[in-house]
Amino acid sequence: PPPPAAAPPPPPVSGVVKLSWDLFTLSSQAGGDLVSSVTYEIYGGEATLEFLNMTDDQANYHSQAVPAGDTWYFKVRAKNSAGLTSSWSATLPMISAELPGQPALTSLTSTTAGQVVMNWDVPTANYTGAPIVRYEVTKDNYASKVDVANTLTTYTFTSQSQG
Repeated sequence: PPPPAAAPPPPPVSGVVKLSWDLFTLSSQAGGDLVSSVTYEIYGGEATLEFLNMTDDQANYHSQAVPAGDTWYFKVRAKNSAGLTSSWSATLPMISAELPGQPALTSLTSTTAGQVVMNWDVPTANYTGAPIVRYEVTKDNYASKVDVANTLTTYTFTSQSQG
């Protein structure tokens, strides 16, 4: 059978890596076997990949405790009832990230009609894991938001009413 395709990742949790993939839905994907007979094997580790026990080897997901800030590598394959296995999926690096500290709001100023400039400092909390990839700013308590590049620490809201 072909290797399982990757499904969209679930939301992140500090200290846990969550993997998911698409289940086989066709007998042809299972090497002519019933799709209900297909099981999945996961190998993972920081340097050497080892077999990981799954709670349910017919499921399309696996959660693995990984220390925050560590990068582990994972791969998955399918196995039918005859013991025939697919090729391995690509080996994926996964970082068990930790949430960064909250940015410090340094100023909100308005020197131009209809504009408010927000400035903030990069979080100083010492955390491990993936770097900050963006900031989310809002003027209406997250009824809407704007993504700001991680290289910026300022944003100008436009079309603001007085008051």
